[in-house]
Amino acid sequence: MYLLNGLRFLKNSLIFYIPSLKKNPPSPDHHLPFFYIFAASYLISTLMFANIKRYFLRKYIKENRVTRQRQLASLKNARSIGILCQITNEDSYKKIYAVFSKLQNENHNVRLVGYVNDNQVPFYCLPQLTCDFFCNKDLNWFGKPMMTQLHDFVKLDFDILIDFNYQDNAAVESLIALTKSKFIIGQNPGTAQYYDLFINDTNKEYAHFLESIYKYTSKLSGNE
Repeated sequence: MYLLNGLRFLKNSLIFYIPSLKKNPPSPDHHLPFFYIFAASYLISTLMFANIKRYFLRKYIKENRVTRQRQLASLKNARSIGILCQITNEDSYKKIYAVFSKLQNENHNVRLVGYVNDNQVPFYCLPQLTCDFFCNKDLNWFGKPMMTQLHDFVKLDFDILIDFNYQDNAAVESLIALTKSKFIIGQNPGTAQYYDLFINDTNKEYAHFLESIYKYTSKLSGNE
């Protein structure tokens, strides 16, 4: 998030600065304007702070990881299922909730946790007994989730935990790394080190990924 803000600031500075150069070419002794120097400095400091945050998050994960009792399970026969995702807009919420409802209707015990990259959870993310949503204000300065519900979530030993993220997300990564779940499935190469099953699904649709999980877990467990 901080890195993206730094890049946007530098980009906006360049958009403003480059056209002005075309109209008024600099003299040989011309110096870069202050805002351009500031933009470069801001980007460098942003990168440094991002690396510091990453270091402390990795340190926290390393010190708190538990030994999981790994056990292969097919999605069809799993009794308890955990879902991790990022909510980017109302459409993404509706799609993941459709997956959540489908699994519930198939008599699975399902728990969903969704992350919103903002300082407030939007109105359409309705919390329920088995659905929790968190945002940036629920994290400490280096990205560690602070909500009680999230601490409870990682303590549950789901038969299957599904990570629906396909992009790196520090807040969600810590939940994946610290879970006690017996079998972890995901599609994000950045957190593949925590998965028991990595599925390279280029479709990026939640429903399609769920069907891929049905397919591969059935094959692996011999329940086709």
